[in-house]
Amino acid sequence: MSILKLKAENRVITGKKVKKLRQDGNIPVHMYGNKEASKNLSIEKKVIDALLANTGQNVAISLEINGENGENVCLIRDVQRHPVTEEVLHIDFLKVDLNKKIQVNIPISIIGTASAVWQLGGTLLQSLQSISVQILPLNIPEKFELDISSLNTFEDSLFVKDVKIDKGIDVNDDLEILVARVMPPRVEEDIQTQEEEVGAAEVPVVEGETEPEPEQ
Repeated sequence: MSILKLKAENRVITGKKVKKLRQDGNIPVHMYGNKEASKNLSIEKKVIDALLANTGQNVAISLEINGENGENVCLIRDVQRHPVTEEVLHIDFLKVDLNKKIQVNIPISIIGTASAVWQLGGTLLQSLQSISVQILPLNIPEKFELDISSLNTFEDSLFVKDVKIDKGIDVNDDLEILVARVMPPRVEEDIQTQEEEVGAAEVPVVEGETEPEPEQ
């Protein structure tokens, strides 16, 4: 896997003063991890916007700090955005050792077609969206694939152990966790109807009974 390279600057401005930094077209960045001292950095906003638009959080990135030698291979660990405008306010980068496995969550991508859906009219239910694994930073895949072609009946199910995972990747999750199955048609409608019937039922009133006084 190739490593994206970004240029960063050391930052002495912290706290509320970083507002001026953003006004000048830069994003405050914090780099930490790998048993090294954390660093306050800044990266151009246009570079950050392009990065987030085209890559995910599990992509290895090399931060090249102006005036310093060596590379800092990192993963994006947190992106703070404005609650209204969704503009990027701050990013945390986790520095990693390329020779040591790290824990990441890899999304599960569904492939194939389930007969229980297109022939029996069922609804596919994916109960697990990602899998936690231990893996070397440069071996992190974009996704894991799960073929649902074997879901022919409503009794069929697929589990973590059925997801296609390459050798050398250590799975943290229980292999028997359910990932996908097909629900029979009208199940959701039946549940909603039952809830409405229960809610509409009259509650009998017993004369002479009152609500207990709350405890002081």
